[in-house]
Amino acid sequence: MTNIKATNLELTEAIRAQIENKVEHIFKFIHTDRENVQVHAEIEKTGTRTEKGEVFRAELGINIVGNSFRAEDMDGNLYAALDKVRDEIVRQIKYDKSKKMDFVRRGARRLKKLLRFGRE
Repeated sequence: MTNIKATNLELTEAIRAQIENKVEHIFKFIHTDRENVQVHAEIEKTGTRTEKGEVFRAELGINIVGNSFRAEDMDGNLYAALDKVRDEIVRQIKYDKSKKMDFVRRGARRLKKLLRFGRE
């Protein structure tokens, strides 16, 4: 389920499609049913800078059963901010997965050592 909120700008079909595309890319790294995943996206036009022009903020939060991932970025281009947010969420998901696998591998090594020698 994806909730999209836009502040100070109109949520057009092109922006909605871009957000859905970024979320779809993230689902490649999530190995669970989509019903168990909640996605909250927020985009905002924060104001104007004197020399840089408009400033956009993109925020993405993903709740997977037991885990929560969140990223936020500000940029002069909305699509660039969305790309950075997507990359950060993917990095967090990969880190969490490797952390869990390291824990399993350590336990397996310890079990193998116990079975091999009978004790530590």
